Amino acid sequence: MSTKFNETVIINWKPDKNSDITLTRQIIGYLKERIAKGDWLVGQKLLSQRKMAELFEVNRSTIVEALSELASLGIIDSSFGKGTTIVNNTWSLLIDSSTPDWK
Repeated sequence: MSTKFNETVIINWKPDKNSDITLTRQIIGYLKERIAKGDWLVGQKLLSQRKMAELFEVNRSTIVEALSELASLGIIDSSFGKGTTIVNNTWSLLIDSSTPDWK
């Protein structure tokens, strides 16, 4: 588990290429889960897109799509030349938007 502020996160998982769930959705789910559980902290940097693509054994465009969605949710921030940083771990941002409203 990563515990130091600004320490790069550690990834030891791979998406299931035989799953009915797209690789992008699996990666988004994995990243959101790690952030929600507190395994990764606000201020920590994610690995580079190329490194994540290599570790997950997927095309870099799959990583770009996943990170783009997380950025649109306000969970991460990507800056050219500075990398991708976790900026928010608020539970409401991490809840799957497809989760039914049980009210």
